[in-house]
Amino acid sequence: MRGSFASMDGFLSGLKMSVVSGPFTPVDLPRLTQLINKTNQFNPTTRRYNGEEIAEIAASPEYTTLQFRLLDRFGDNGLVSAMILRPGPGQPDVLEIESWVMSCRVFGRQLEIEAMNIAVETARRRGARSIRADYIPTTKNGVVAELYSSLGFRRVHETPPVPGATRWSLSVAECAAGTTHIDRVKAA
Repeated sequence: MRGSFASMDGFLSGLKMSVVSGPFTPVDLPRLTQLINKTNQFNPTTRRYNGEEIAEIAASPEYTTLQFRLLDRFGDNGLVSAMILRPGPGQPDVLEIESWVMSCRVFGRQLEIEAMNIAVETARRRGARSIRADYIPTTKNGVVAELYSSLGFRRVHETPPVPGATRWSLSVAECAAGTTHIDRVKAA
């Protein structure tokens, strides 16, 4: 299909994509555990969690969890991305992206932009003034080395959690939604 379009923009529009998002649900915990533990490329922190830990995070009011399904004209790609956010230590008005993963099946589809749009809206509803994130380089996750920069985050000069890591911050108030070819569908 890609070859039949003169531009990537036309191709993405022609896919007629939509995203279904919401918090982690008990029925999706096995897939979320699999996705979080097997994703190496689009995984800025490479944090791993067992099923019990993910269930505890999903049930905790402290955490904000988001899962994303991507559909297109060819069908449902399934649950392909997950994000875990939590308040910064001693900073309830800062949400930290503790973990964010996305399946390589949907790279290049603008899902990272739409997922961040949804995360920013969620942060606003929670009263957060900023979103903070770390990039911890590994031999496999170089594909997301510039992820936060590309999404409007600014590098901050705080000490990151690991040598070689970078820390990023996004002002929720100043953040404009990124443009995508993805429509939103309400979860059933």
